[in-house]
Amino acid sequence: MDLSAEEQLHKAMMDTYHLNLLFLSEFDNELFIRVTHLGDLMGKGLYKERYFLEFIKESGDFDIYDNEKDKYLYDKKPKKFNNKAVVQTNFDLKNSINTLNQGFYNHENDGDFSLDEDEGIYSIAGKKLMNDLFKIKEELDYKIDRENRRINKIDKFMFIGTLLGRHIPKIMKKINAKTFFVCENNLEIFRLSLFVCDYSALAVEGRKVIFSIMDDDNILLEKVLDFYNMDVYNNSILKFYTTNHDVKNYFDRIIDRVLSVSPMSFNYYMNLDNVVYNLSKNFFKYKTLSLRDNLELKSFENKPILYIGAGPSLNDNIEWVYENQDRFIIVTMAATLNILFENKIKPDIITTLDPQHYVDIQLFSNPDLKELLADTIVLASINTAENVLEKLSKISRVYLYEVLGSIQVGHKALTGNSVGELTYSIISRFVNIKEIYLLGLDLALNQNTGSTHSSDYEYNKKLDIEDLNKLEVNENYSFKDDVIKIRGNFQKEVLTSRQFYGSLRFYIGQTKLNSVSTYNLSNHGAFIENTIPLKSIDLKVDDFTKIDKENLKESLTEDLESIVVENLSKRDLKSLNSHLNMVNEILEQLNLTEKIKTYDEFNIFANEIFQYLMNPENKINYLKEIYVTYTLAFNPYISYCILIKDKKDKVNIKKVIKAWSNILSKLLTKYKDYLEDIIEENDKRVN
Repeated sequence: MDLSAEEQLHKAMMDTYHLNLLFLSEFDNELFIRVTHLGDLMGKGLYKERYFLEFIKESGDFDIYDNEKDKYLYDKKPKKFNNKAVVQTNFDLKNSINTLNQGFYNHENDGDFSLDEDEGIYSIAGKKLMNDLFKIKEELDYKIDRENRRINKIDKFMFIGTLLGRHIPKIMKKINAKTFFVCENNLEIFRLSLFVCDYSALAVEGRKVIFSIMDDDNILLEKVLDFYNMDVYNNSILKFYTTNHDVKNYFDRIIDRVLSVSPMSFNYYMNLDNVVYNLSKNFFKYKTLSLRDNLELKSFENKPILYIGAGPSLNDNIEWVYENQDRFIIVTMAATLNILFENKIKPDIITTLDPQHYVDIQLFSNPDLKELLADTIVLASINTAENVLEKLSKISRVYLYEVLGSIQVGHKALTGNSVGELTYSIISRFVNIKEIYLLGLDLALNQNTGSTHSSDYEYNKKLDIEDLNKLEVNENYSFKDDVIKIRGNFQKEVLTSRQFYGSLRFYIGQTKLNSVSTYNLSNHGAFIENTIPLKSIDLKVDDFTKIDKENLKESLTEDLESIVVENLSKRDLKSLNSHLNMVNEILEQLNLTEKIKTYDEFNIFANEIFQYLMNPENKINYLKEIYVTYTLAFNPYISYCILIKDKKDKVNIKKVIKAWSNILSKLLTKYKDYLEDIIEENDKRVN
């Protein structure tokens, strides 16, 4: 190569680099700052470069030289690598993550879904969901399988690993997707790619892109969720290309995040017929709490809380809990009651979330329950089964908390995968606690047996820890049964399930906001960021002041009574009526769906309602939860069927939309009736 050619090449590289910096400064300023800071450190000799950009004359393209391992990442054949990347990316299901539940959508209407009111609420909600699916499937009966089918369009695409990114513009041009996710595990490598790849093309002509470059797990998962929520109904097939260089962690985390937002685990009928229905029946019937942020209750002042879960570490520390129970305010989930009672440990506050009627038998069946729970404070979710609330209210001091939303203006919704997260969220609102000690919140398996919980817990099960799941991209994934490795509280790594990992992400988000010092005593457990690992034997409990539990009980009762909602405020009622107007507006829009003629028009229509509900003016979260879980249950499936249909097939999209609209109209009409019942009951109390 003569000197002028070298100069031209260098100029082109610098021009591309500066154009990329300009693009990042406007599009992703945080990434721009990190890249330029790395460049400054290199220029000052404060950062020793590992990777170097080299032009391979024989190939006519750029390679990366790894100085530490004395190797070229493209093996000096970058052009061959890039061409192969383009050739291997096609309009098919190869190299894709299918987010749809194959077993659910492929189920045949065999008549097994008649409703039996004696069944559990989850079973009934699941059957109602299946019956709705059969109405949608009358016009769209496509099997979801792992065959390599052709697809008509690629809406969303992920570049997992960039290396120099020279393949990215070529793939983008070939597939013509509109939404992109670009991740790379090494900032130094990504910076090199800025010299030879124009990333701005990913964000013009209506295209959107999210970058995740050398981010920690928390930020990565947030960005994956942001990508998921872009064109949210086009997630049925997530196509990707991977460089296969330092990317395994990405597949684990992407799948963790995708599985965690499944609309099936707590479907729209659970939101409507369980949560909102029981909200309308129980809000005034029982004592519902006003759980604002930054609550200061006298009974908690300067006292440590021992928060007990049903994880494997509880068994290992049960004698220590017994010996020191009078030195803490003990807050526990109902799932631990049997093992606590057997060991003569009496909690001060019990929390329960399970909405099923037979939880009475599973958790509150102890014949000595009346004596054991006498006057104990129970915090129960507003959707707790009526038979359970009736039983507990006769022997305990029961208070309700709202879940998934709130009809009280200014209240943040309590959310989480389980009672564990919700309980921690409640505790975190009390700001005058001395310290919080976590025990049995392992969020990991027993490392010897694979058990998910303590041995006495009703739902304890053992997962296979001998043959860890080897993650292959096109395999089926299980939110509950897959076993993965994460950082341990006392061990370098521990085994956990994807479900526990989802809960762990929630706890980390909460501990970031919590100003109270929190210690994690769980010896089998996962490491929870912003908490301090501490073994119970190293805790100097003799320095703790003993607590008079009878006085505590009365003090707690007095404090909780002070935040019981007597009736809705004028602001609450104004918000409720405004919310009902939103429901009416959506119902009016659904009457116009007969004018929609194409899938693209339908997708725009559904997205517009989604964005409307995301408006900050919508203060009540329940409607959003119902709409999101409804549309995520069916819209991605509709999208999938449209994408894989043969050109000879003719789908009557108008009939599909009509069925979709009719189901949603019935849901929203029932939702409106429930909220009107609350207003009516409030009026009776006031007048």
